[in-house]
Amino acid sequence: MMFRLTALLTLLLTANASYVNADFVDSFDVENGGTGVLDYTNFENFVITAGSVDLLGNGFFDYYPGNGLYLDLNGTSGGSGSIETNFDIAPGLYRLSFNLGNNRDFAAENMVTVSLDGYSETFSRTGVVSLESIERLITVTSSSRLSFVTPSSDADLGGIVLDSVAVTSVPEPSSSVMLAALAFSMFTWRRHAKRA
Repeated sequence: MMFRLTALLTLLLTANASYVNADFVDSFDVENGGTGVLDYTNFENFVITAGSVDLLGNGFFDYYPGNGLYLDLNGTSGGSGSIETNFDIAPGLYRLSFNLGNNRDFAAENMVTVSLDGYSETFSRTGVVSLESIERLITVTSSSRLSFVTPSSDADLGGIVLDSVAVTSVPEPSSSVMLAALAFSMFTWRRHAKRA
């Protein structure tokens, strides 16, 4: 009996914990027909809110070969670039992930502030670095847009490299899983109490 309850609870918890609804994923690979371009503006999921942004990769100023297309948030027009999603992200619990690197031709310290509702964090990269995967769990309390903002003081022609942005919802545990967990807890408590 104990084995059956444990197996049922494990199945319910595992099935629910692994369910993540992909709400928004953007690798930038389909932008501009898969071809890099300087001072790109026609993004599918983002708008430029300041400065300019370069679409790099696939052999075009390709600092990270094999990673498709990605953004340099400090475009060649010399204005530090900032972008945000062109849609609001509804309240809920989300897993935010993205990759950060650095323009190797302008390898001085480059920075970006990532914000979504109450979450805000600044990242910096200096020199030649690998693409690093960043992941955060964020609670959004009011509809908000995800933004990547570079400091206006950084007006050279290269900056932080951004790739593979994803915002995925993390569902609350379902009532069936919570009931199964409660039943299992009560069963083990009774069994322990009888032995005592």
